[in-house]
Amino acid sequence: PRLPAFSAWREFRFTDPLKAKKSFDDDLGEVTTDEKGEASLKLNLQRFDAGTYSLSLVAQGFEAGGGRGVSAARTLMVSSMLYLVGLKPDGEFAYLPKDSKHSIELIAIDRALKRTTVEGLQLSLIERRYVSILEKQDNGTLKYESRLKEIPIKDEPLALTTALVTRPVPTGTPGDFALLVRDVKGRELNRVEFSVAGAANVSRNLDRNAELEVRLAKPDFVPGEDIELAIRAPFTGSGLITIERERVHAFHWFRADTTSSVQHIKLPEGFEGNGYVTVSFVRDANSKEVFMSPLSYGVVPFSVNLDRRRVKVALNTAEKVKPGQILDIHYSTTQPTRLVLFGVDEGILQVAGYKNPDPLKFFFEKRALEVATRQILDLILPEFQQLVQAAPGGDDAGGSAKYLNPFKRIRDKPVVFWSGVIDAGPKEQVYHYTVPEYFNGSMRVLAVAVAPDAVGVAAQSSIVRGDFVILPNAPLTVSPGDEFDLTASVTNNVEGSGAAAQVLTALKASDSFEVIGAPSITLPIGEKREAVARFRLRAKEKLGSGSLSLLSSLGNKSGHITATVSIRPASQFLSQLSIGAVTAGSVDYALQRGPMLVEKRRLDASLSTHPLAIAGALDAYLEEYPYGCTEQLVSQALPAVILSRRPEFGLTNIEAGRARYQRLLVELRARQHADGGFGYWPDSSEVAEYPTVYALHFLLEAQVRGQNAPGDVLERG
Repeated sequence: PRLPAFSAWREFRFTDPLKAKKSFDDDLGEVTTDEKGEASLKLNLQRFDAGTYSLSLVAQGFEAGGGRGVSAARTLMVSSMLYLVGLKPDGEFAYLPKDSKHSIELIAIDRALKRTTVEGLQLSLIERRYVSILEKQDNGTLKYESRLKEIPIKDEPLALTTALVTRPVPTGTPGDFALLVRDVKGRELNRVEFSVAGAANVSRNLDRNAELEVRLAKPDFVPGEDIELAIRAPFTGSGLITIERERVHAFHWFRADTTSSVQHIKLPEGFEGNGYVTVSFVRDANSKEVFMSPLSYGVVPFSVNLDRRRVKVALNTAEKVKPGQILDIHYSTTQPTRLVLFGVDEGILQVAGYKNPDPLKFFFEKRALEVATRQILDLILPEFQQLVQAAPGGDDAGGSAKYLNPFKRIRDKPVVFWSGVIDAGPKEQVYHYTVPEYFNGSMRVLAVAVAPDAVGVAAQSSIVRGDFVILPNAPLTVSPGDEFDLTASVTNNVEGSGAAAQVLTALKASDSFEVIGAPSITLPIGEKREAVARFRLRAKEKLGSGSLSLLSSLGNKSGHITATVSIRPASQFLSQLSIGAVTAGSVDYALQRGPMLVEKRRLDASLSTHPLAIAGALDAYLEEYPYGCTEQLVSQALPAVILSRRPEFGLTNIEAGRARYQRLLVELRARQHADGGFGYWPDSSEVAEYPTVYALHFLLEAQVRGQNAPGDVLERG
């Protein structure tokens, strides 16, 4: 079986409507040629299944009374169909820009390969879309699988004649589609599939969780040309397009607000050979696809057109020449070159399997993608609001509170209220809730009433809309001395204000900031329209949360909002311990660090005749250690275990150390494995090498388990 193809109709695509699947091999036996050298072979094709086949006939002829023989092979098409339908697209349909003009030609040919007339056909447009189904696996578990579903869109009658029949290709909607030709029995005679590229929300193969569908407009490009590519992602977001091979040759950032989009990147001048277009796409923070990998990626190869690297060589020789005669070889090239001519016996070349040389293929052979990409984008967590219904609780006063930003900004609280349990009855009562100044939108108010034998629920929605909606955009954090822009999108909701209302927007900054330039700006903002106000600021030396208040006004109408920015140092928090000796008299010690910030500065000095006075400083260092691995949490608690009964060693806050130890026990119980451990139990050689460390480890782990530690461990402890 094979797809039909004919030299007379080489531009048309045919298919086998009967979809034959089985191949056949048959020995036709021996026959003897007549006086004309002709013989007949009976094929008996009625023995085989209906369908379209490629019949390859190999015949061997031997000279009568001699050993010499010749062989020949012929191929022809055999089909049980009375006619076949051919389709001719006017281009490559794997990538069609949205709203582009394309068409297909349709013909029907008979067994003589002549155009014929066929009535009663139907041309159908379908959409090819992937859907997710829950399928039972061989091991009994269930798994989501993607299945291609063909969704009918429209049907229209079709009649094919000996004249040319043309139909337009619908490209108004992005996605994957197909045009089908069916006969009166509903049997599919042929189809052409096409993909429309454009901005839209289009489904994709759900199985490929972290893979983009990337298609190039064509397979090869010219240096300096824009590469057009269609990107289909599982979510909306932002991405990076790069042209790579042995290194990154070009890059382009983009943002896609739909799952299907068309992007461009320019191929650098001088780029030759083959290359790879790599697309890395990161999920939008507000995307609801929170249970998929936040990073999606795809790689597509392409080649560079080498026409400018080709020299056209014209070579002419006589069609026939006799032995001993001179063979004239005429040659020319389109530009100055150096050239070599050589000739070889064709029989030798056949035996050797020789292929004509292709220098361009040698010098521009396909190269592998040698760029290694490392990323941590797949660790991005979804926006909190997208997970709020399933978010676990927490307590900022717990052991992880110290890892938060000590200079955190004051954030706007969620717009939500709870009245508590109050009395209600036939008499109307009023509950007052102040809507925050920063809220614009719709609020739903619900009431749940419970009686000893009844319950009632009511809901009402309220729209909150101010005269002006101000959406400030400021950096989350800045450092002293930083200059930055504050932009604010101002929407004019004042009814009857006209198409060019002059709205004044003023900025009032706290003493943490200095306004550079004018503190107010007047913008023409029409009713129900928006504009952007921009201000320039500089952060001062005061650390903590700074406020930026914006006020928009028009006549006696106004609206205001306050944004906050965290001002924190550009350097990280650092604990430093210095040790020295005093033999007699006094010693002046100069700090080896620059000026420290008063907000978090802590200076301690201790003097002791015992060297273990350093233990208190080490405990302070561990207390401020910013990471929370199990080993580090154990290290933070051990000073309390060892030094709680020896205050002379410098542990000044014994109660705080004991509380830290109790928090450690709670944390370790939460991290405990099913076998009771927190990682692995060391073998005897490791215990022998570090007996004190592992003795403390075993003692602590035994206490967490609520067990008695082994006797040998207690001895070493």
